[in-house]
Amino acid sequence: MKSKLRNAILILFAIHILSSCGNPVPDDYIETILLEALLIVDNPIKDIRLTRTLPLTEEYYYGNALIKNASIFIYEGENEIKLKFIEYDSANIKKSGYYYDDTNYLVKPNTKYKLKAILSNGKEITGSTTTPHKIEWTKKMADIIPYPDDTLNLPAYEGAQSKWTKNDNKNSIFIYSVTCLDTLHYGKYLDIPTDDSNRRIRIRNHSNNNNQTQRPAEVTINSASILPKATLNWNFCRWFGSHSLKIYVPDKNYEQWFMYYLMLPNFNIKSYSVEGAIGYFGSAAMIEDTFFLRKNKQMESK
Repeated sequence: MKSKLRNAILILFAIHILSSCGNPVPDDYIETILLEALLIVDNPIKDIRLTRTLPLTEEYYYGNALIKNASIFIYEGENEIKLKFIEYDSANIKKSGYYYDDTNYLVKPNTKYKLKAILSNGKEITGSTTTPHKIEWTKKMADIIPYPDDTLNLPAYEGAQSKWTKNDNKNSIFIYSVTCLDTLHYGKYLDIPTDDSNRRIRIRNHSNNNNQTQRPAEVTINSASILPKATLNWNFCRWFGSHSLKIYVPDKNYEQWFMYYLMLPNFNIKSYSVEGAIGYFGSAAMIEDTFFLRKNKQMESK
């Protein structure tokens, strides 16, 4: 009796397995649209991106996720600005997006802008932002900053300090962004040019001073400051050579997106500032400076 029951159970299990093998791969999914739109004061309107989620059955490629046929309009009062989609090649695909043809038009400070995007199916995405006031440098970093020889303690360097004016928008943070501008070349930026190539920065492992490890190879590192001043954090330095430092004063929309997504990262409904999609339409004032991170003695000898 037990043998018959066991055989019956095995037969039913086999039938279930065989029947399930014939089921089609599930491809039902709810398409989600992401809008990323940032207006920067005193800059042209550029690099506004619309992307969509892709089904699990489709190989992911960023170019396939781009929405290229939307109609996007920016409004400054009664002035309507129609954007045009520009597609770059595969090497620069992430620069593809919606741009305003007239690069002489610069985003104005303390101005309200509205956005409307109309998809091919007629669906609309809307949002608005008020641009912050401009800020200015009160103290720039040194043009050349030597990376410390003592990579275990990483002492502070006065030349790595920068300060800027306060802002009237009563923003809660400033965004501090460091970018390596050239991960390949190093020597060509020296007073006496050489063929020396750039390289990632190695740090000592605190548990074993003889063991050196490479930091992750990010090109851009972002952080936040609540004060209008900051000192370059050595841990932000992933490469030697030519760098840019950008300070952003975000509006509330971009600040929320930055804190929830770029810093955590975490998609959170509180970070969305548009209707009809997820994402943000925000603005920021921005100042920029450049500096050269010089190799320490240990690296120069290699």
